[in-house]
Amino acid sequence: MLIYNESLAEAEQILGRLVDEIKASPVFLNLKNAKRNFNNDSKLQEEVAAFLKARDLFLEQEQYIAFRPELKAEKLALIRRKRQLDMYQLVMDLKFAENEMQQLLDDVLSELAEVFSDKIELRTSNPISKFKKGGHHGKCIRT
Repeated sequence: MLIYNESLAEAEQILGRLVDEIKASPVFLNLKNAKRNFNNDSKLQEEVAAFLKARDLFLEQEQYIAFRPELKAEKLALIRRKRQLDMYQLVMDLKFAENEMQQLLDDVLSELAEVFSDKIELRTSNPISKFKKGGHHGKCIRT
C-alpha cells in the first residue's frame, strides 16, 4: 500500500513541473503541430483509412498464403502502398517529431535513473536510442 506523505506530495509537484516543461518544449510543440497537420489533411486521412482497410482484409487471409499464391502479390502491393504513404511529407514530419519526442523522453529517463544508480536498466523501443538491448526480455541498458 502506498503511503501518501510530504515526500510523495513534493515528488508529484516536481513531476508536474517536469511535465509542464516538456509540454512547453519545442520538441513537444513540434509533435503537436505535426499531429495536427497530419490529422487535418483529408486526402491523406482517406488514403490511410483505405490502406488500413486493405491491410486488415489481407491480415484476415494471411494464414492461407501458402495455399493462395495471389496473396503474395497482395502483400507486395500493400508493402508498396505503405512505402508511398511513408513518403508523404506530413507522414515523414510526424514520424520525425515522434522520434524526437521519444529521444527527449529517453534522455529524461536516463538522467532520472542515473540519480539513483548506474545499474538501472531502461527499456526503449527506439532503434536509434543510446540504450542497447540486453537480457532475456528485450530490455535495454545504458551503454
